[in-house]
Amino acid sequence: AVLEHWVRCTQTAIEAERRRGAAPDGLPARDLAIALNSMNERVMHATLAGDGPSVAEPDVVDVLLDVWLCTIYRDTTPPSV
Repeated sequence: AVLEHWVRCTQTAIEAERRRGAAPDGLPARDLAIALNSMNERVMHATLAGDGPSVAEPDVVDVLLDVWLCTIYRDTTPPSV
């Protein structure tokens, strides 16, 4: 139920960014939301629990943010449309 909540929030945000023209159309927003949230969960678990392979703890947020921005906006800097 918790993951589903975050998936819905992410899906809604992706769809809103597409509607306002900030994010390009692409794969279904729900599919991206599922993949991004599942990735976050696994990467954070690996990093914080030492259940490798893992991203170094000081870098994990920056790495995940880069992946999210590239996935949603096709760039690491969202436009200010």
